[in-house]
Amino acid sequence: MHLSTSRGSFPCHGLISRQFIIAMKLSCLFLFVCCLHAFSEGYAQRVTIKRKDASIEEIFRAITKQTGYTFVYTKSDIQKARPVTVSLQDATLDEALRACFNQQPLTAGLIENHIVVKERIEPPAGSIPVPPPPPADISISGKVTDANGKPLENVSVQVKGGGAGTTTDAQGNFSLNVPDAKATLVFSSIGYVSREVRLAGTGSLNVTLTESAASMQTVVVTALGIKREQKSL
Repeated sequence: MHLSTSRGSFPCHGLISRQFIIAMKLSCLFLFVCCLHAFSEGYAQRVTIKRKDASIEEIFRAITKQTGYTFVYTKSDIQKARPVTVSLQDATLDEALRACFNQQPLTAGLIENHIVVKERIEPPAGSIPVPPPPPADISISGKVTDANGKPLENVSVQVKGGGAGTTTDAQGNFSLNVPDAKATLVFSSIGYVSREVRLAGTGSLNVTLTESAASMQTVVVTALGIKREQKSL
């Protein structure tokens, strides 16, 4: 097939092919949007239902009549259902299913235009629940010095109540893993007053220890050779 112009003729096969491809793409896009819209409206449909001690199958029929969704189930599963008492006004399909299957030994799920009902799987009676994993330890580091800012070595650093512990190095530094960001650390060293520090999260600690009163006592030799204790004031 050719198209004629005042300047000659040219084939239009390529033009028709491109138009056909564009039309097919637009059709596929339209079908996709329609399917997506239909799926999204599944849980957006409204349900009004009021029943007292009704059978589960009666509830199924009422929902199917209002939404068009059919229920798929086995008789053996339905026989385990309890009577349903429900009062819903202009509820979504999701809300209606949650209300109807509350306290039921059954569950319901939407697959295309069907609502599949099956037995709820409960953990075996007497089974021991698996405890959650313990929280990860928190790393705490810091430095211990005396009142003059001199680093203190071999200071004991312990978590109050038991647990991890460590000592400071020659520069007064320490590093310790604690199970709780709000744990209390106890700092102690011979000749110094013990000190407790409550943590307030992660970070670096600067701890100062003061000398104990006993360590501040010194022995002085007098000119007569008599020894006496002198206490620092």
